[in-house]
Amino acid sequence: MRSDINRIKVIVDELLSNAVNSDSTNIDINVSRSKDTITIKVVDNGKGMDKETLEKAKERLNHSYRKDFEEYYGQLAGKQISHGGLTIVGMQVNEAEIESSKGEGTTVTVKKER
Repeated sequence: MRSDINRIKVIVDELLSNAVNSDSTNIDINVSRSKDTITIKVVDNGKGMDKETLEKAKERLNHSYRKDFEEYYGQLAGKQISHGGLTIVGMQVNEAEIESSKGEGTTVTVKKER
């Protein structure tokens, strides 16, 4: 249970930071847990991304899951982490989706097996 909390904190912190930095005035965060999966969805109404930036974000977010990074970054919950936020998230989750349109905001959904 405590391990789940740390993972959720780190992932939400990184995704929330991105939403805040995009000049969002409304950010919705939803975390749901099932027996096998934790799903985190962050929706913002920030400035969004153009196609090129979105493709780069998808590449960063869709890294292969790495247990060694999950354990390391899970210990950093609540601490300031700089650079590579989507890469950090991508290495901790098993599945990730990102949708964004310039001027219309961004939606990021990630799933982590428990």
